[in-house]
This record gives sequence, C-alpha cells and structure tokens, in this order.
Amino acid sequence: MTIDDLTSGFNIGEIVTLEKRLVNMLGFTHAETRAYLGRVFNSCGLDPSRMPEIMAIMKNHYDGYCFLPDSEESLYNSTIVTYFLKNFMLSNGEIPRELIDDNLKTDVTWIERLTTVKENTDAMMDALVFHNELEYDLKQLVSKFNMRNFFKKDYYPVSLFYLGMVTVKSRYTMTLPNNTLREIFVDYYNELNKFEVSRGYTRMFEQFAKDGDLEKLFAGYYSAYLGMFPAQAWDKINENFIRCTFYELCVRYHSWDFTFSMEVNYPSGRSDWEMTGKYHTKLKDTKTIIEFKYVPAKDADKILSLKAPHKQDAAQVLGYKKDALQLFPHFDIKTYLIYIAGNRGFRFFNLV
Repeated sequence: MTIDDLTSGFNIGEIVTLEKRLVNMLGFTHAETRAYLGRVFNSCGLDPSRMPEIMAIMKNHYDGYCFLPDSEESLYNSTIVTYFLKNFMLSNGEIPRELIDDNLKTDVTWIERLTTVKENTDAMMDALVFHNELEYDLKQLVSKFNMRNFFKKDYYPVSLFYLGMVTVKSRYTMTLPNNTLREIFVDYYNELNKFEVSRGYTRMFEQFAKDGDLEKLFAGYYSAYLGMFPAQAWDKINENFIRCTFYELCVRYHSWDFTFSMEVNYPSGRSDWEMTGKYHTKLKDTKTIIEFKYVPAKDADKILSLKAPHKQDAAQVLGYKKDALQLFPHFDIKTYLIYIAGNRGFRFFNLV
C-alpha cells in the first residue's frame, strides 16, 4: 500500500483501496473494536462495568473514518486504537493522559509541504478549523492515484484523504474524522497564527482545579484566547471554532483528571462539548455538558440582556443530559448553556 504510483512499473497491479467489498480492511469496525476492548478487559481482570466509558472515549477520538460516501458504518483508526489500548494496559486500566499518538502530531507538518504557500495553507486551515469541511471532486477520489496531482490546490482534499487526515463526509465534502484530528488541527492553527497557548493560561486552569468554576474558566478563555483576534477577524468566528479551541485548551491543561469530547451522539441530537471525570480519579462518575450558541456582534444586545436562557435551548441541553443518564445512570451530570455575542461578551447559564 503506497501513495506513490506503484503500478507504473508493471501492468498486473490492481488498486482495490476503494472497492466497496474491501473498504473495511483499512480500519477496525465497531464490532471488532468492542471485541478488542473486551479481550483487553478480560486479560487484565478489569471491571467490565467501566467498558462503556472507555468505548465512548475511543469512539470520540478514534472513530469516524469513511472511505466511500455510501459506507454503511464508519471505521476506527486501527493504529491509534492500538496505541491507546497499549498504554491503557501498561497503566493497569487507567485512562492515559495523552490520547494522541505523537506520530500523528508530526504528520501534520505535511500540510505546509502540501500547500507550498501561506495563502493556500490559511485557506485550507480556515475551512477545516472554522467549518470542518472541504469540498472535493468524487472523480478524483475514485480514480487512479496520480502523484503529479498531489500538490495541486484543487487536489488538496484528496491528498489529505490519502494522508489519513480527512475522511469522506458525503459525495461532496471531506471532514476531520474525530476529536483527535480536530485537536491536532487546532493546535497547528495556533502555531501557524503564532497564538501562544502554552503560557498565560496556567493560573486560570489551576484555579478551576480548585473551585470548579466553569463560568470563570470560560471568561478567562474568552478574554485571553478570543481576545487575541482583531475586530475584523470576528466575522469568521463561529460555534465550531469556539467549541474546538476551548476544547484544545482544556485538553492541554486538564487531561490528568478529565476526558473531553465534542459532538457526542445521543438519540435527541449531538451535544457540543463534554467533560468527563476519569474513573480512577476523585472526579469519577461526573460529567459536564455544554451547549454553545453564537450570534454576531450586531445582535449582541438581544443576548447580553437575557435573564434566562431560551426555553428551546435549555430543553435541548437537558435532553442530552437525559440521554446521558440512560447510558450512565450513576453519573452526576451538570449542564450549561453559553451564549456568545461576537466580541461583545457572553452570557453563561447553569441549567438545573
């Protein structure tokens, strides 16, 4: 298997990577991943009641790969699943602090080589970090791979696909497959834009570890991180960007005690952002669910004057809580709704 034009030297080669009958050979199916995890739990003598928590972590971080638009189910990244389970076993069943293999982080440097000029890099990064979508030509995906096209602008989505960084969302768009790649791309976005995130945030996260005041933590993020953007740049900021950048910072500073997730699927919809206490810490069996609602600055007065959240918004978040309790009835679950009014401010609501 190669991204080079292997078949040019002989005429009996056949490209089967995107054959529908063989597409599942490129990763682990859901059933295979559950079986794999079950064998790990059995061999290590771990409490099987904790398997759903681990499965949820793996789904959010390692699932989501589709190699054809009409794939019946998404696939897990077999390399990262094995990385996670290796460290899970070595720590005697404790959830590893780092959920991402360092090899994936270094692979992102391919983006600079691929795009060759800053304007192209910025455009592609904006499309993925702000909207999590890249348009592509299906014909380019299913045709024979041509290395000469690899660095052409129109071919970027397919090039990223073959590098394992994006996956098929539909017949028209590619997307980042899971939280792992979204975290990596936000980290790289910060690096490209020279946003310093390794300094200046320690005190606010240290304080959150002491008092658990999520409103104060978000206020620090809003001031320190979003405060770096000039007024004109706020035209492109949206819910997805806020969700992803707040997520990346929290993972960076608080992954000792929590796992973090975005867009968790429930029967009633997909939650924006979640934080779950690791079961081997004092914060075990706790979960926080946040829903973000973003409006541009021109509508700020309507948001900043709110005395209570909109009923339909509150019902949406509480629906996620109800669904989560069906899965984890022993959890203590807190829910919050945050309205962001562009660069004018935000309103924070604790839903009881």
